[in-house]
Amino acid sequence: MKLKGILDFSLGNFLCLRGFARMGDLYKLSEADPSFQRDLLRFHEKEMVAFLREGEFLFFPEVILSTTLSPDADNTEEVARLFEKMRQGQHFNNLKFPDYRLSCSVNKTQSGVDSRAHDIFRTATLDLNEKLAHKFSRIDGNHRLSATPKDVKFEAHNTPYCLLLFRNTTEAARFSRALFHNINYKSVPLTMEQNLKLILDDSALFPDAKLKEHESFGWPYYHARKLHAALDFDVFGNLR
Repeated sequence: MKLKGILDFSLGNFLCLRGFARMGDLYKLSEADPSFQRDLLRFHEKEMVAFLREGEFLFFPEVILSTTLSPDADNTEEVARLFEKMRQGQHFNNLKFPDYRLSCSVNKTQSGVDSRAHDIFRTATLDLNEKLAHKFSRIDGNHRLSATPKDVKFEAHNTPYCLLLFRNTTEAARFSRALFHNINYKSVPLTMEQNLKLILDDSALFPDAKLKEHESFGWPYYHARKLHAALDFDVFGNLR
């Protein structure tokens, strides 16, 4: 099996491969880390399966996975060679790691800002062994991938992914937990009310019939719209 995508340092920091792959392949290649991933809640599993089956609004950001280039040692010559070639913007072919080989081609174009500089675009192929000794770890997207076995149609969904390439097990253990924390707790999400208003306040795009019948919504959305329209917020000021 091969994974193809764009290889680069995200924000100048973590080396990662970004691309698209079949949802079924990502599910088989990866597993949740029990040390920080929670079990799939039963009610959330049903919601996710319904969301994947319905399809009209089916979209989600990248599934974030990670792998360790050198799982049995602190560092190797191949890891050092990979990072050196990445920093120098060089091509490389079949760099060998325990579970895969990595190849990369580089396209350089003259920078529009400085004629002496070049913009670098790297496309890479990760050629995986038939049997992975170490599966990829799921940092974000475990709930999405865990719904894959519920319907054979889900396996073919073309799914965006980001695969972080950690150099060794110490780096993987430290950064995977930090990234999981940052993704889930550092962001400031919209409140439930702000999220609902996007749907409930627009009856042209989301008519009552769609709220009642669509798998992504349901009767509670319809009743919330009707109740919200009936409330007098001058009387019930604390409900604003």
